[in-house]
Amino acid sequence: MNLNVLFKDSKNGFGPPGSVILILGPKDERNGFRSFNLDSRDSSLYSAYHWCDPELEDRVDMQVDYGNQGLLLHRIRSSDEGLYRCRVDFKASPTRNSRVRLDVIEPPRHMLITSKWKDERVVSKVAGPFPEGAEVLLSCQVMGGKPSPKVTWWHEGSMLDDVTETRTNQMTRNSLQLPPMTRDDLLKNLTCQAVNSNLTSPLSSTVSVDLAYAIHSLWILDIDK
Repeated sequence: MNLNVLFKDSKNGFGPPGSVILILGPKDERNGFRSFNLDSRDSSLYSAYHWCDPELEDRVDMQVDYGNQGLLLHRIRSSDEGLYRCRVDFKASPTRNSRVRLDVIEPPRHMLITSKWKDERVVSKVAGPFPEGAEVLLSCQVMGGKPSPKVTWWHEGSMLDDVTETRTNQMTRNSLQLPPMTRDDLLKNLTCQAVNSNLTSPLSSTVSVDLAYAIHSLWILDIDK
């Protein structure tokens, strides 16, 4: 993901540059490694010695300007999620420790819609054609997403179904049972939507219903008359 996060141990950061001598962290409590440290015991904070875990070396920067201090982590990954701890040592003040948890949201990746009437078929843009009276089941299967997405069916801004029938670690499904088809259903647009956060855009797909009309009446004309 092309997103960045700034870890700060307080509202204003570590403190004035001249007061800080050592910064350790953040530390990932899950794996127990120290990802970054900055040592200004023998220099100013701006030219201090720093060490970074090789796995983070090209994605992490320490910002030391007072008021906007913190560890800036670039291009967030799912593996970055966890509890982090920061320790700041001062020349004339007690050591300060702080913790912050980073939760990473993964949007849904892929959506597949199928229709079932007699047999099951994958739907791209048009479902059908179906005869009048057919009772069709539309299933919307969504892959990925952390946390698991909420999958819903919509028609012209009105929610039709928000009940999830199947949910696993990688797949969420919502099936919409349509009433017997009538001519009013011709070209009706039905939209499946999946969302797991208000921070990301919903994943959606719209299908149009097609009908095959039966012959209601037949006239034979005598063209010689």
